[in-house]
Amino acid sequence: MILGHIQTDRAGKTAGYEYLRIESHNGVLAYISTIKGRETVFTAVKVTAEEAVFENLAHDFPQRIIYRATPDGLSARVESADRKRDELSVQAYCLPRIAIPLDDGEA
Repeated sequence: MILGHIQTDRAGKTAGYEYLRIESHNGVLAYISTIKGRETVFTAVKVTAEEAVFENLAHDFPQRIIYRATPDGLSARVESADRKRDELSVQAYCLPRIAIPLDDGEA
């Protein structure tokens, strides 16, 4: 599972939050967005070592979320399926993966 958090700012003030996770959902890889307690599921339609594309054509906007590997981490792009709506591209910054030792109960 991958967890994330997006904060939207307007005029220097926080306008909203989105919590996200990428996980197996009903047997397929999915991007699950939670805004104000409401979940929206985007299922993976393409996954390679360099790119992951998630879609939910029934959603108003965005309908497609694209992550691409870059030398600096990840780029993220959201768009409508017909590409007529405004699109947004951002640089996503990822914390390095760390190993967390599990307590096996032995002292």
